[in-house]
Amino acid sequence: MNMKNVKIMLICSILTIVGGTLFAQMTMTKADVPSLRQPYSFTTATTGGIFGTEVDDFMNVNGWSTVKPEKFFGYVGYDMGLGGIDIGFAKQFAPFYWGLSFDGTLGKLQSVSINNAVAGSKSTELTVDATNTFVLQSLFGFGIFGFRAGLNYAPVSVDNKDETSGGVRTVTKEEVYTVFPELAFGFNAEAGSLTLSPWARLGLQANVAKSSTEVDGELTILSNSVTIGTAVYNTAYNLVLALGTGIELAPKDNVNQRFDVGLGLRGGILPSKSVTGSTKVISKGAVDSDLKIDLAYKVTYAPTEKVALGFRAALPLGIKFKNGAKTQDGTAIAYNVENYFTLTPILGVGAEFWVKPEKFRINLGFTAGLNPFGWKIAQAVDADRNKNTTTTFLFNHTGTIGDITWGSGFTWNIAKKVQFDVNWEIINGIFKNFTTKGKINNYETSDGFWGNMNKLFFHDLSFLIAVKL
Repeated sequence: MNMKNVKIMLICSILTIVGGTLFAQMTMTKADVPSLRQPYSFTTATTGGIFGTEVDDFMNVNGWSTVKPEKFFGYVGYDMGLGGIDIGFAKQFAPFYWGLSFDGTLGKLQSVSINNAVAGSKSTELTVDATNTFVLQSLFGFGIFGFRAGLNYAPVSVDNKDETSGGVRTVTKEEVYTVFPELAFGFNAEAGSLTLSPWARLGLQANVAKSSTEVDGELTILSNSVTIGTAVYNTAYNLVLALGTGIELAPKDNVNQRFDVGLGLRGGILPSKSVTGSTKVISKGAVDSDLKIDLAYKVTYAPTEKVALGFRAALPLGIKFKNGAKTQDGTAIAYNVENYFTLTPILGVGAEFWVKPEKFRINLGFTAGLNPFGWKIAQAVDADRNKNTTTTFLFNHTGTIGDITWGSGFTWNIAKKVQFDVNWEIINGIFKNFTTKGKINNYETSDGFWGNMNKLFFHDLSFLIAVKL
């Protein structure tokens, strides 16, 4: 890379940091096409996806073939931000490759049974809370092809009771959870000086919210909506289809460049059925769907064996379609339509500094999420299908700084085949969360000098250990 290109990269980096810091926070509904959370290294977390390790590749339908373990590859880590355990394993069964990953938390799962022989009553209650969530995935690869299957289970609250008293059995259920199975496929192909990495994924996300009551086997209450505190949860089924490709240019003068293009669709259907005694109400036609186009560019440059610099820019374009139920028990009813068109620019810079080449590396990063802006088109439709349309440009200032993240951490190759990877959010804690109160606090408090020291040095620390034999 000549001096002119070096200057361009430095200018982009400076503009990213200054622009991200000054950009105003905005609030807006934006498109969301869900996907299973993939295993990632804390080098990636620190540098905003600019640099990474083999942890990022071993379950990737395009990148798995770069890992090449002779015996096996494995890692275990703890993510402070998610409060979960990450475990991964991969093995080469020539000519096949197999990988398995798990990340999640195990929290409250309780079953209580009470049998009162004197009163002639008995009850059983099962409760599950949001601390029980996991993503389990398996990848199978051969040749240039990779296939992955995964499942996400994420409960909000489950509370089921089975009670018998006075000869009457009452079963009540209140369940709010998400189940998301997903399949993915990818391969790599050479096209002249380019390396193409097409991929596709298909999933069905079920956001289940249901409450019911049965008395002696007869359904008396049923609802697809559950209220917990002030939050209201509704059942929704989302079909997810996404495809895209990476386009990597041939390395030149220690410069690596990559373009990514993706298209995602989430088709959401919100069924509504309620039963109260002998009254049944069925509403149909509610839709909440998203279309998302992702465009990204990344460039890295290693001027020496001790330093690597990188810049990344992404421009997701989102389109959201949302309307309420159109009919109730077959009769047309009034409903509202909301369509959003949004842009969500993301800029990032990252750097790697080898304190001791091939042994110890410091990782740094800065990401500016320039919050979404765009248009909202709202329609009020009455029962006779007359429409009242309002178009609004959304650019709402709240007076706070933008959504920025500072990354800091290190990678230590403890031995030839053992790596210790750490995301230590000291810089982010200082610039984003640090308070300057003079009050002296004990280690349990979150404000003041000692509270900050405790948070920086002990609480904002995520790590993993990877082994490849």
